[in-house]
Amino acid sequence: MNHSSPPANRRSMFGHQGLWTPAIRLLRTMSFPAKASIVMVLMLIPMAVLGWSYFTAAIAQVEIAQNERLGVAYVKAMLVLQENVQIVRGQAGRGTIPPASQQQLDDAYKALQQVEQASGKELETSEAFSKLGPALNKARTAAPAAMREVFVEVVEALDELRDQAALGSGLTLDPDADSYNLMAAIVDHVPSLGEAIALMRSTGASVLASGKFEGNQRDVFVRQMAMLDHHSGEIAKHFEQVVKANAALKPVVKSDETLAPVKAIDRFIETNILGELKAGDGEAFRTQVTEVIAGLHTANRRLLDVLDGLLAARIDGFHAKELQIAFMLVVTLALALYIFTGF
Repeated sequence: MNHSSPPANRRSMFGHQGLWTPAIRLLRTMSFPAKASIVMVLMLIPMAVLGWSYFTAAIAQVEIAQNERLGVAYVKAMLVLQENVQIVRGQAGRGTIPPASQQQLDDAYKALQQVEQASGKELETSEAFSKLGPALNKARTAAPAAMREVFVEVVEALDELRDQAALGSGLTLDPDADSYNLMAAIVDHVPSLGEAIALMRSTGASVLASGKFEGNQRDVFVRQMAMLDHHSGEIAKHFEQVVKANAALKPVVKSDETLAPVKAIDRFIETNILGELKAGDGEAFRTQVTEVIAGLHTANRRLLDVLDGLLAARIDGFHAKELQIAFMLVVTLALALYIFTGF
C-alpha cells in the first residue's frame, strides 16, 4: 500500500526547524549584507551595555576617591589648628600666651575657614564648623588661668568637625584595607592620643614640681593614661593592618618610630608619677611632653600625605583602566567593521 506524504502546506510551521523557523524565514528574504548587519548589531549591543556599565561604575569610584581627597585636605587643615590650640593651651598653663602664638592660632583658623568655604558643602561640615568659631572666640578672651577649661569646648568642636569631615568625605567607608586602616589611625586615633598626652602636660609639671597630688590631679592622670593606652594600641593595630594589606608601606608608616616616644612618656608617668611619686623636674617633663605632641603632629602630616597619595594612585588606576577598556572597544569595533566591509 503506497503511503504518500501530506501536502507541504499542511505541515506545521515548526515541523523541521522548530522555534528557529520564524528567524530562518525572515533571513531567507534578506540579502547577505542585511543579515550580517543584524548579527553585528546584536553582538555590539551587549558590548556597548557592558562597556557603559563599566565606565559609569569607574566614574563613580573616581568621584568617591576625589571626595575622600577633599576630606584629607580638610582634616590636614583642621589638625594644624588643633596643634596650635594645644600650643596655646600649654603656654596658658605657664600663665602667659605670646602674641606670636595667638597669631599662629588665628592664622590656622583662617586657613581652615578657607578650606571650609571651598569644600564644606560637599563634606556637609557647615553645621559642625559653625560651632568652632564661637568656641575659639570664647577661649581668646578668657584669662590664662581659665584657658584649660575654656578650651574643652574648642576640642569638642574640633572632634565633631573631624568626625564629620571623615564621614562626609567617605573616608570612614574607604573600600581598600591599606587606605582605610591608615585613615583610621591618623584621623580617629592619633589626634585623640595627642590630646590625651597634652592634657597631662601642665598637671604633670605641677605634680613633679611639688612632689604631691592636689585635688583631682591623680584622677586626671588615671583617665588620660587609659586614653593613651587605648589610642596607642589602636594605632599599632591599624598600622599592622596597613602593612599586612600593603607591605610596600612598612618603611613609610614607621610604626615603631612613631609610637616609641609615646611609650617612653607612658613608662615615665607609670613609674615616676602614678608609681612612686617624687619631686622632679616639672619643666623637663613639660618639654618632653611638648616634643612628643609635636612628633605626633609631624607624623600625622606625613601620613596624611601618604593617604592622599594612595587615593591619587587609585584615581589614576581607574583612569588607566578606562583607557584600556576604551581602546579595546574601539579596536573591536574597528575590526568588526573591517570584516563586515570585507563581506
